[in-house]
Amino acid sequence: MIKNISLIILLSISVNASEIWSVRSVHDGLVNNIFFIDDMTGWACANFPGILKTENGGNTWEKIYFGGNGTIYTIWFVTKDKGWAAGAHVEGGDYGDSKIKVRPAIFVTNDGGKSWHLQKLIENSGNFVSLYFSDEKHGWVAGGINNRPNGILLYTSDGGENWMELDSPAMKHDDGSDDNVLIRDIYFSDTQQGWAIGTDIPKNKIFHTTTGGKSWSLQSTINTGADLSNIYFTDSKNGWLIGGLRDFHDSVLKTTDGGDTWNKVSMPLEENDLWLSDVVFIDKIHGWICGGKGTLYMTKDGGNSWVKESLPTEEDIIAIAATKSKIFVGGLNGNIYSKPLSFKVK
Repeated sequence: MIKNISLIILLSISVNASEIWSVRSVHDGLVNNIFFIDDMTGWACANFPGILKTENGGNTWEKIYFGGNGTIYTIWFVTKDKGWAAGAHVEGGDYGDSKIKVRPAIFVTNDGGKSWHLQKLIENSGNFVSLYFSDEKHGWVAGGINNRPNGILLYTSDGGENWMELDSPAMKHDDGSDDNVLIRDIYFSDTQQGWAIGTDIPKNKIFHTTTGGKSWSLQSTINTGADLSNIYFTDSKNGWLIGGLRDFHDSVLKTTDGGDTWNKVSMPLEENDLWLSDVVFIDKIHGWICGGKGTLYMTKDGGNSWVKESLPTEEDIIAIAATKSKIFVGGLNGNIYSKPLSFKVK
């Protein structure tokens, strides 16, 4: 009997240990984005500017000297060596100076992030907020220009040696101006099929391409009142839109037909869940959504139901990433939290 009791206690300790969150204070500013190329190797980007790297599954993070001035909002790697970072490059001083110029910029590394080089700098003021590569050659970057009311979308087919601005009639404002709507996020299921979410206040617009971004069509217009900012697809048919504030209700939407129609997802949102900031799926059924005030929800059934997870913080959670062994979230105060998965990814 004593041996059986001991075994039960040991099993209980093992199960509880898998639910414990680890926290690493990695930066002075907020963590904007987290990206893992495999279970062990990952990067995070932060404000003013900061890039961090782990090679041991997030147990420790190394600060990398970036050499630029500004903020990195998004990062993407296609191998352990080759990657890109995008955001805002500041010239003429620091943030707060009246004469500074903040310009959208793309940086590239060929040595895993040890050194970075400016690859593309846009003349107009603004910043890049979303970056996606389907392979080593084909990539897209999106953001806002001219103090954010207008959008910009660039495409490369040669690994960033040349970036071409995509000027699509479908992405114009409804008021008839020649400017694109603000592009908040992009996602591609392969080199040809992709989606972009744009804001034409008060509307959210979903754009779709089947030509690798060479041409775009307006696929859906969503008038939820919520400011939708993130788009994610688990395959060519099933995708997610998130953002907004709790009071706007429709801050999580799902498509099962490749973006032709979007339906509201019932979420058990609580009073402090002010807004949602990022979404990730590790497979077709396991996914997470994070947001303000330590908000984190998980689904184990492809998004049919969501359960709130407890984080050891109430700081705003900006970024989220998942590997086959861990879930990672990044916060407003420069912390990265991680926890082992309680299931095996097939």
